[in-house]
Amino acid sequence: MDLEPTCAGIRALHLQDLSGSRDKLFWFLCGWLGGPDHYIQRFGHPRLRARHLPFAIGIAERDQWMACMMQAMAEWAWPPTWPTA
Repeated sequence: MDLEPTCAGIRALHLQDLSGSRDKLFWFLCGWLGGPDHYIQRFGHPRLRARHLPFAIGIAERDQWMACMMQAMAEWAWPPTWPTA
């Protein structure tokens, strides 16, 4: 979000220090992808709609968030390439 000027709208919804948001996203995705439920252990059920109600999230914000996520996945080479036997 910090590196892409077109994502300024969604960046403005976050605190200056992104470490808390980064941790929460990591904990959420960890459980969502089948790993330990770190997020649920800390905060309870994600209730994503309820947790995001205080924010004005429309189509532009959705698209900006998806662009950031797609960029992150591309940088991490997701999905991983598995060696073949």
